[in-house]
Amino acid sequence: MALQGFVFKKFSVTTIHECDMSCQREITCQSFNYVIVEKSCELNNRTKEARPENFQPDPARFYYTRFVGRTPLGSIPQLPAKSCREIKASEGQDAISNKYWLDPSGNGKAVLVNCDMEMEDIDECITGNHDCHVNATCTNTIGSHNCTCKEGFTGDGRLCSAFNCAEIQKSAGKSTDGTYTIKPDNMTAFEVFCDQTTAGGGWTVFQRRLDGSVDFYRNWSDYKHGFGDVYGEFWLGLDKIHRLTSDNNSMLRVDLEDFKGNTTYAEYNIFGVMSEKDKYRLILGFYSDFMQFCRLECHHVMRNYMTRFNPSGSAGDSLSYHRDRPWSTPDQDNDEYPFGNCAEYYHGAWWYKRCSRSNLNGRYHRGNDSSYAPGVTWREKERKRERRFLKRTEMKIRPADF
Repeated sequence: MALQGFVFKKFSVTTIHECDMSCQREITCQSFNYVIVEKSCELNNRTKEARPENFQPDPARFYYTRFVGRTPLGSIPQLPAKSCREIKASEGQDAISNKYWLDPSGNGKAVLVNCDMEMEDIDECITGNHDCHVNATCTNTIGSHNCTCKEGFTGDGRLCSAFNCAEIQKSAGKSTDGTYTIKPDNMTAFEVFCDQTTAGGGWTVFQRRLDGSVDFYRNWSDYKHGFGDVYGEFWLGLDKIHRLTSDNNSMLRVDLEDFKGNTTYAEYNIFGVMSEKDKYRLILGFYSDFMQFCRLECHHVMRNYMTRFNPSGSAGDSLSYHRDRPWSTPDQDNDEYPFGNCAEYYHGAWWYKRCSRSNLNGRYHRGNDSSYAPGVTWREKERKRERRFLKRTEMKIRPADF
């Protein structure tokens, strides 16, 4: 067992006795953890009585409370408590009504406050007098309370952001399309558009074309950071897409509409984008046609693996051709085409190969064309060289096990 989160000094020792002696020399030392294998001491400015919620199982450490000459919590400005109730928890029956040093906000500025130790502990979680976020769980402790973000959310408990749109729908019960703030990792949160209605919802949209109002013929930096308006035409940004898919548990849906009002879609059971170091290389699973084949023909081990998730679609597979390809833009040519830059030729940016069977970030214009003229295209059938210019496109992801 060990007390976590209150270490103010750590050092190596030869025996555990040195930990005890060092703790007695420090006026703010309340207890210490002895790290067994590395033979080191961690001096704490709290006891397990003051912070029982931080006293956790740890087979690598032993915990010891300082008994000789321990300074009562809150009795000096160098050792302020968070609250009067924390002092009561720490000192037990020795805590008397008096003035104590408190630092409620933890900003290092202690103030002298009158504490009435005759008052009973108040459960802030029941009374509602706490600062936990709506997506956090409040847990009462002696003298205070803890805030812990619910499953699917990340943060310090005072502020909790969802990992993705799927968690917003499942945990927060949000079923309305619109913009939400998400935080898929320990980096900065950002705003996304959530599609909470299509095929059960939970989709985080990262690309949309509607009317040609936004120019998608842009450089590497623009595609890295993103551009446009999430309510209209936009590209979320390759860095953000990488963060959203780095757990290797995302599936892709592509919704398409042509200028005749025909709508189709394609789903892939695995989707991801590697980091900029790998030039945002495309990670792609399989389209529904292959899944149908695999159920009949694949070896059962592969079949069980590949059919964990059940993609579907009516648009045909026009993305598998680009699998494992790096991203290309007009100013960074990473394609395999030997006679020029596909991004320049197709007036867009994509995971071009030699060059494309889909080009959803291409030049926006109307009509059908059987040639390789640049446009927003998705080849409907691989056996045809037919391309149909598209009016509307959306690319979106959600957890494959949603």
